[in-house]
Amino acid sequence: MALVNVTSVEVGKNPAGITDPFEFEISFECLQNLQEDLEWKITYISCAESRDMDQELDCIALGPITRGALKFVFHAPSPNFTHIPAEDIHGMAVVLILGSYRNEEFIRIGYYVHNVYIDPILEDNPPDVPIIEKLQRIILSESPRLTRFNISWDSNSREEIKVDEIPDSQLSNNEDGNSQQFQVSNQTDNSILDNLNCKNESSSSNHSKYSDNIVNCKATYINEDTNNIVNVSH
Repeated sequence: MALVNVTSVEVGKNPAGITDPFEFEISFECLQNLQEDLEWKITYISCAESRDMDQELDCIALGPITRGALKFVFHAPSPNFTHIPAEDIHGMAVVLILGSYRNEEFIRIGYYVHNVYIDPILEDNPPDVPIIEKLQRIILSESPRLTRFNISWDSNSREEIKVDEIPDSQLSNNEDGNSQQFQVSNQTDNSILDNLNCKNESSSSNHSKYSDNIVNCKATYINEDTNNIVNVSH
């Protein structure tokens, strides 16, 4: 059985400018005190055909993690659009929230991102060279994709997680009304990439490990049982 279960994700300002930071409030339950920190990462996928174009926007470590209901706000900068081909900036993309423990990924939450022009004339006839300052980012918060992975946690053996042991999690409401149920899966994230078909029709997702560098993080982490703020490593 998983020791950490994400119960809700609230998307921050949405819609937003394409260069505005991402913001997610992540709530989760921990069934027992953990020996190590949790690591969280936000990744932006602009092209499903080439995972070399993926950008890690931010990575943080949270700890010590104690038993109880917990939440934190994860801010991450927008991607560097100079590293994205012009034809992949406007249209559909994907943002992933990934959680890991002891360098093993235990959860992946994916959202489609629709980058559109505010001006309907530009949207109907997009220029070959994108006008970044006129693009708006819309996170399709009503259709998240949640994938869980079996890991060993603090034991020496992995425990098999059955489908009926994974409850649907209800996303919490915010002012923009960004709330829906997670779609629960025990698969890799190929499905969300396969549907990234605005300009890309296929993917070859690989299950990558985290880097050791935890940098540029901004997070507030609160134990809801004690209201204690937990350290954030960067």
